Amino acid sequence: RRVDTVSADNDTRYLGASMVSFVNISVVLRNQLEALSGADGEAPRMTALAMASQQGSKYFIMGDAEGKISVFSIDGTFRSRLDGTSTPGAGIEGFYVHLNQLLFRAGPEWGYIDLENLAVKHVECPDFEG
Repeated sequence: RRVDTVSADNDTRYLGASMVSFVNISVVLRNQLEALSGADGEAPRMTALAMASQQGSKYFIMGDAEGKISVFSIDGTFRSRLDGTSTPGAGIEGFYVHLNQLLFRAGPEWGYIDLENLAVKHVECPDFEG
């Protein structure tokens, strides 16, 4: 979501007077999301975080350095841990949320996450060079 801040230099001429407004947005997580242990028993380093919704349900999605994707419901309840990559050493690099779609990028792999069925769908682009 894009939020614009109106500076003191901008005025609202149709109201007949100058109006200045500032927007301050704060986010507070009331429930702590518990990190899951990785392959070595320690919590893996979180590399990506997103908030998404699908079919009216809202989720927190966490990606880690081991290439795993953890899905939590909006109240912090653990839903699933998914394999985002099959490439050794490749972690989740980022999530991209648009409307009800959630894409991920992990090393040379990318795809989307079906939050309703808790499944990862990889996209193959054999002729793409980028």
